[in-house]
Amino acid sequence: KLNSREAAEHDRPGERTDLSFDQAKLGMKRSALLAAALCARAGAFAPHRSALLPSARGLASARIAAVAPAAVLEPTTLPAVHVGWELLSTEVVEEYEVVANRYIHRLTRAELLSVVAPNDDNKVFLAAFRTQPDAEVGSTGVAHILEHSVLCGSAAYPLKAPFVEMLKGSVHTFLNAMTYPDRTVYPVSSQSMADFYNLLDVYVDAAFCPIATDTRSGRGREIFEQEGWHVAAKRTAAVGDTAAVPVAAGLSLQGVVYNEMKGVYSSADSLHGREALRALFPDSPLRWDSGGDPEQIPKLSYEQFVNFHRTRYAPASALLFACGDDPELERLNRIDAALTRAHVHRSTALPPLAPEVAGVPPMSKQALRSEPWLVQDTYPVQANAQLEQSGQYVSLNWLITDEDIPDSERLALSLCSSLLLGSAAAPLRASLLRSRLGSALIGGGLSDSLLQPIFSVGLKGVALGDEARDKVSELVLDTLRRIAGGEDVTESDGVVVEGDAAAASRPAFDDEAVAGALNSLEFRLREFAASERRGLSLGLGAAGEWAHGRDPVEGWRFRKSLAELKARIASEGAPALFSKLVHTYLLSNGHRVTVQLAPSVGHAAERDQAETNTLAAAADLPATGDATHGAKEEALLARTAALRLAQQAEDSPETIAKLPRLRLSDLELACSPPIPCDVTHLPKDALDGPGRVVYLSRPLASAGVVLVDVGLSLEPILKPLAQMAAQNGWPLSPTDPTACAAAAAAAAAPAAAPPPPAPAAAAVAAAATTT
Repeated sequence: KLNSREAAEHDRPGERTDLSFDQAKLGMKRSALLAAALCARAGAFAPHRSALLPSARGLASARIAAVAPAAVLEPTTLPAVHVGWELLSTEVVEEYEVVANRYIHRLTRAELLSVVAPNDDNKVFLAAFRTQPDAEVGSTGVAHILEHSVLCGSAAYPLKAPFVEMLKGSVHTFLNAMTYPDRTVYPVSSQSMADFYNLLDVYVDAAFCPIATDTRSGRGREIFEQEGWHVAAKRTAAVGDTAAVPVAAGLSLQGVVYNEMKGVYSSADSLHGREALRALFPDSPLRWDSGGDPEQIPKLSYEQFVNFHRTRYAPASALLFACGDDPELERLNRIDAALTRAHVHRSTALPPLAPEVAGVPPMSKQALRSEPWLVQDTYPVQANAQLEQSGQYVSLNWLITDEDIPDSERLALSLCSSLLLGSAAAPLRASLLRSRLGSALIGGGLSDSLLQPIFSVGLKGVALGDEARDKVSELVLDTLRRIAGGEDVTESDGVVVEGDAAAASRPAFDDEAVAGALNSLEFRLREFAASERRGLSLGLGAAGEWAHGRDPVEGWRFRKSLAELKARIASEGAPALFSKLVHTYLLSNGHRVTVQLAPSVGHAAERDQAETNTLAAAADLPATGDATHGAKEEALLARTAALRLAQQAEDSPETIAKLPRLRLSDLELACSPPIPCDVTHLPKDALDGPGRVVYLSRPLASAGVVLVDVGLSLEPILKPLAQMAAQNGWPLSPTDPTACAAAAAAAAAPAAAPPPPAPAAAAVAAAATTT
């Protein structure tokens, strides 16, 4: 009935009636499928389970093919009606010329933000999950290991590396996965509709039904060990001939994520950033490293790994995002089919979730502290000679607020950060660099990608010792006080900083500086709306807002926030407004931590010793004289060999054939029509001198930003210069009056008469070649 009503509203009953009939049949098949799945789960038809599930997969495949893309209506402002989805809301976002429809999947309770973007042929799909660590997993990096592991084969596509195989025949524009401190996202995009739906189907199955967490076979544990960590053994001496230490058998800790994070934890820049984040959130899940601390990664068990996926990657805990010019009804069909198949697999392969853990809520905020504090740590250097040369890291870091603030306030903070640090002439940046207290700026100002915004600034390459640290700290605070008081802190003291910032002598929040920063901010917001990767950026932004419990669409409406900010600047005055922001969120904010990271020759040795201790605990070898010592070493050697064989094994042709394939006909259908180009020959009186102008214009969705390229012919200048170079050599000598006079005469000589206007097609080609 819903589809019939929508058909009448669109006045295209024939097309919609066929779809409604197909969907009616599919709805009945869905009922049978769900009954079969529930019975199989309950064990009522255990003998027939193997017969039921293949037919369920067949139904899912039938649903995918039921509606061909060519037979579906183009996207409209009205949301599609689908039996498997409940529409929650629909909104028109004028800033990006899109319609955002929010659905919830009736079967799995997965949430979908479906964005209809008729002008965006770069179709995007994204799956996001709240994966902030908890006390049980700590800094073991389980979210990071899962991000790697789910891409190592799934129930429907049991290849070792399905995405590597798909890359051989895909025209994707983006394909990746990212682990944030509080969420994990799996985005993919393609301009080909068939390729997009292929990737979408494989991504959904990978996220919800990975082989890595299937405990019914040994391959899941192999993937965990390969991507996470394992004890690798090799013979370096006859067993029992060396001292009773794990290294005697050539033991080492290995794993893709483990080795990756060992590299991260050897970088001073990375260590500083992680230490600052950990210090700012002492009572929050963000105090644990979602990427994984190499000392903690080997403490993660396979059982914890499986349970983390079961709870955090449940469909009811996910946000799905889709955006592009594909027909929305077909989009819903595809995602519904993939989720239904995933539900059947999870209901038979995994124990049911308790109601209280069926969804993962957003994490709570970190409460602000009232007094500043200091955190000290070290980073590795090779030799004592590098201590003074490397210097230490000193930064001041603020947690801005523990309350919800409106979007206009967040925009004002972003603009304030730009005024303080965003350019070579920015006063806080210029003051720090001119001080010569350090070699480079660190921190970067405001970051609002987490649940609560933070502000960080400081220097690296600072002289060793607490006295130098205190000088940097006091310089930052004193500069902020002077800026908030309206002083000019860019007055030259004879030291030139990058970009000659000292030359721009003016208060930080004067009208000219604010107007320039505001114009740049608005341009960036509008330019983003016209970006070729707009859908991908919208999806990543929406995933962050959703993970934090906020409306994922509200953040796209920058016009209202921008207008409110401009109104505040007009009513309060720029100096008063931004000075108040500096006082409120920085100078009067007690939740400030100073991070001091000093170079240490012993840092690496301490980490090596910690790794040795961790390895000993993970290997769990008995003493050399113990009767079971040799057997345990042999078991480790056998396990390492088995893992290597599994890694070297190749997928069978039958397994590879399960992946969807892109056809040449799909690529032909994916081509977009060319955008028309208007060609205008401007009259000669439009120029001050001789010549002609060909004006080419194309209508693009550029969000109110006019993009201009100007091409000038250099032939009237280059030709006489080339002749003079052949006669007099090059470069021309400024003391040669003859050459200089010839150059001046050539520059002043009238250009040759322009050729008659060419036909439009030829004019376009000629102008494009010249440009």
